[in-house]
Amino acid sequence: MIDKVLFQSTGFLHSLFDSIPSMLFIMDDDVRVMHLNAAAKKFNGYDSLHKLLDSGGQALNCINVAHDTNACGKTDHCRECLVRRSVGAASRGRSIFRETTRMELVDKRGHRNVHFMVTASPFMHDDKSLILLILEDISELKQTEEKLQRMNALLERQAAIDSLTGIYNRLRFNELLLQDVD
Repeated sequence: MIDKVLFQSTGFLHSLFDSIPSMLFIMDDDVRVMHLNAAAKKFNGYDSLHKLLDSGGQALNCINVAHDTNACGKTDHCRECLVRRSVGAASRGRSIFRETTRMELVDKRGHRNVHFMVTASPFMHDDKSLILLILEDISELKQTEEKLQRMNALLERQAAIDSLTGIYNRLRFNELLLQDVD
């Protein structure tokens, strides 16, 4: 049996936090990064925390702060930023916020689009309101979903069109006829 003292150990909690493969950020109400896990550091290519404990835009390599590191929260795009909105919603409503988004990020590899499932969950620590922000990269899932949609559209076309004549088959013709009658 695992000793209860283990769960109260700071080292144990840091190890647990770093073992989670999704990017985790502890943020304040102003979307400043207070702490992040190993997956978030690796995603951004950071070796240490000292240059991260600033804005969420810097921590995420947001394209809108690539040229001005003080721009996070100050551009027109920031009002639409799902990270900023999720942290704000979780902070104001003290409830969990969850939504998917596509972000354009910039780093040493250049510009790239990444799809994320964004989850923001509020919690209190030492009478301070904090937010656990979880970013799960779902880009591969989105690519698979898009491929599936293309394949389904192709199957629907193939099911509706006679391959020999290239015109609608009887089933599709009847469907269109019923639509016109209604």
